Amino acid sequence: MAGRFNSHNLCCAILAIAMISGCSSYEQQNWPQFGGDAQNTSNSARGINLADPVSSWRFETDGPIRTGPVVYGGIVYAGSGDNGFYAINEKTGDLIWRYRLSRPVTSAALVTDRAVYFGGGDNAMHAVNRENGRNIWKFQTSGTVSSDPKLSEGLLFFGSWNYTFYAVNADTGEEIWNFRTGRAISAAPAIYENLVIFGSWDGTVYALNKQDGAMVWTYETGDGVASSPAVSDGIVYVGSRDHHLYALDAGTGERKWRAGGGAWFDASPAISQNLVIAANYDHHIYAIDRNTGEVVWKFAGEGPILSSPSIAGNQIFFGSWRRVIHALNLENGEEIWRQRIRGDIQSSPAIANGRIYIGSNDGILHAISNSD
Repeated sequence: MAGRFNSHNLCCAILAIAMISGCSSYEQQNWPQFGGDAQNTSNSARGINLADPVSSWRFETDGPIRTGPVVYGGIVYAGSGDNGFYAINEKTGDLIWRYRLSRPVTSAALVTDRAVYFGGGDNAMHAVNRENGRNIWKFQTSGTVSSDPKLSEGLLFFGSWNYTFYAVNADTGEEIWNFRTGRAISAAPAIYENLVIFGSWDGTVYALNKQDGAMVWTYETGDGVASSPAVSDGIVYVGSRDHHLYALDAGTGERKWRAGGGAWFDASPAISQNLVIAANYDHHIYAIDRNTGEVVWKFAGEGPILSSPSIAGNQIFFGSWRRVIHALNLENGEEIWRQRIRGDIQSSPAIANGRIYIGSNDGILHAISNSD
């Protein structure tokens, strides 16, 4: 482990937060939730120079890190299969605090100025103090919470494996409304205007009114939806286990196009100006034209790709089940570099402050930067 908790580390972290808050580029330095934003676009606000990648630090846990890390105010937050949720100094890899669950952490976190929210295999959504890791509230469901939470207008949105989607008060944890689907909800929702949009293993994409949970539209795919939707310019992009990626009108649910792959589109897509980047269980990354649904290029990896890709500038980053972190050219899909590690990867990369952060199933959180 790169470091241990002490009061000096905590004071330094709080000072760093205060200093960063005064900078005009503060928002550009964060990746505060799965997909980077409430729409799950997985596209960094600034590019990154990683021509010659090296390990900045490695933080070791005692269980697999399957969920994606997030970054906020100079701190990296990540959960592990060892039942621990960790706050780690972004620059040094030192531990700031640790929060213990009774079961593994099963969702990526969402971070605000006040709190960190994440789900667990204990069937609960947890809210803890961002600075010291102390519990604020805990919302109990009757199923695993692997749905990465989203926040809008004071409401926290997430689903559970108990077939139910929830809206709770982000400050108190009080339930505001819930909506029942036909099967488990395992992935993150996306926010679009007054809608919250998510998929279920019943094969349906749902769009609900954020305030009261009323159903606005649904779209039925041919199999379970384990992918988180990404929304950009009024279009929802979402994958299904029916081997297709869909483009739907965010306001109506009308299908614009669908693109086929060789297997499941379980990972969540990333959105660039012209392309949708989607990982498939058939070992390929697909680049699909956002307007037409035509495949522009595809890249063959070494194994199934469960890691949702992330974009920074003209580069795409993701991990594979064959223990490789890849960087691709966004325009043509050519591989820029690869870095082999010891563990399989299904964690999705976070990008902030010139570094990539990604977990692996050998329990290690990796921080990767340029050699200079």
